[in-house]
Amino acid sequence: MYQTNFLKILSVLAFLAFAAVSCWATVESLHLLQPSVPIVFLWIATIGFFVIASWGSKKIVDSLNQNIYMENRRWNFLGGVLILIIFWLICSMPTNTHTFFYRSVVKDVVTKDMSRTKTYLSDLLDNKKIKEQMDIEWTNFEKDIQITFRKFLTEIDNPSRPGIGERCETILLEIESKLNAFDSKRGDANKSLDKIQRIKPKANTQKAWVDVATIYAKNLDDIMSIKKKAFYNKVTGLTKTETKNEVKANINNLNKMLTAVHEMDGVDNDVMINAGRILTESYSSIANNSMYIAFKDSIDNAIYKEGNVSDTDRMLSVIDVWKDFINGKYAGRGFIFWVIIAILVDVAGFIFFDIAFKAEN
Repeated sequence: MYQTNFLKILSVLAFLAFAAVSCWATVESLHLLQPSVPIVFLWIATIGFFVIASWGSKKIVDSLNQNIYMENRRWNFLGGVLILIIFWLICSMPTNTHTFFYRSVVKDVVTKDMSRTKTYLSDLLDNKKIKEQMDIEWTNFEKDIQITFRKFLTEIDNPSRPGIGERCETILLEIESKLNAFDSKRGDANKSLDKIQRIKPKANTQKAWVDVATIYAKNLDDIMSIKKKAFYNKVTGLTKTETKNEVKANINNLNKMLTAVHEMDGVDNDVMINAGRILTESYSSIANNSMYIAFKDSIDNAIYKEGNVSDTDRMLSVIDVWKDFINGKYAGRGFIFWVIIAILVDVAGFIFFDIAFKAEN
């Protein structure tokens, strides 16, 4: 008698302990999903859901217990299963898993998310993509001019027609045409640098020809140097002052949040929610100016260019976390471990509830 009462009291206390852990995890998850809902309402609903789920587990256990009398065992069993599906499998277990997993990885996720986003914002502010594209364009143009000029030097030494003759003039005209085409492509109205001043050799000798070629090379280098400076002065890209100020504000906010995250003891949900908000604003700036950014890979391109929800914001949502898990995003991050922990916590609570309120008639 006394031993039975002691077991029931102990079971009640154990049930309350496991129920407290489970309800806390559920409330944490639901509050992250809907911060505007008063937390006291979430506690009331969560406690009610867990008690109902525990009652559903007891209905299953009692329906399987042949030592007690029960009417409609099959319907009690099915009713218990339905209750567990609705109040535990759909509500308690997923949210508990979310909370346990979220608290174990969110600091790492938000740090990487903000650092990566800040890098793209900095690239946007520096017009990095435009400069890289201009580097490629200038390098190709410069190489083309050099190759054509080497044809000029080769022609001077041509044994069949040595010296600076008609073929050399044709090559100089070709170089001028390339200079002109480059300016036209850039929309440059000043064509004065497209003309190469002609130089006549002082004598019809190898040395005189080489001296002229050296002068042509020097003049062409001067032309290319001036063109290069003018070319890079026309850097386009992020030019609007208000957009630049917006990007600078995004970077400043991200720096502040990174500091707050590093100084955070454990996990502060308010910090995480603010980080998610700031990242959403930064994602929007990147999406609106994605044509000026060279993304690392197709994944980043899809995330930012389409202005999707940030990784941090997705971590705040139990629905998105489970979607990402199903799609294989969290492979190797221990998600299954936390699923097992969440199940064990709830099942332990159910077992102690069943023991505490075991039917004995």
